[in-house]
Amino acid sequence: MKRVKNLPLLSPGMLPLNKSEPGEQPIGTNGLSRSAACSDVRMTTELSKSEEGLEFLLISDFNLSNLAALLSKDEESPMIRAATAPFGQVMQVLLESGSQFWSKGIQGVVVWTSPESVSSGYKRLLQSEEAEPEQLMHEVDEFCNAIKAIPGHVKHVLSQPGW
Repeated sequence: MKRVKNLPLLSPGMLPLNKSEPGEQPIGTNGLSRSAACSDVRMTTELSKSEEGLEFLLISDFNLSNLAALLSKDEESPMIRAATAPFGQVMQVLLESGSQFWSKGIQGVVVWTSPESVSSGYKRLLQSEEAEPEQLMHEVDEFCNAIKAIPGHVKHVLSQPGW
């Protein structure tokens, strides 16, 4: 069985870029990307200027309280009221669609993670241990499925693509 060991560490700025057509955004990949698995995830990069008072939930494996405060203080349209989920509980919040975090008022979500926080296999690679490629792909698929499970009333899903 094929094993991955000592995967070179790459920061998002160091990722090789795929070629893109003029006007398209290049997509980074590190060879373990499963962008096709997440291709039908609802994504958006721009908010309509006509939408006022958007409520956003910020989910991360680190503290996004400062970002929530900055977004909430901005008086330009569209106005955003941002709340944070408890940091470090990404999968728990994503998979519990009945929780208080997913109230009907939430119109958007930002999911910002590091790969080692959602993949124990990747975390092992960072510690110079071995990991099965199949396990890594399975963990990425689980993460994509968790994003796909975001309740349907949430119109805007933004994911930090650093990995």
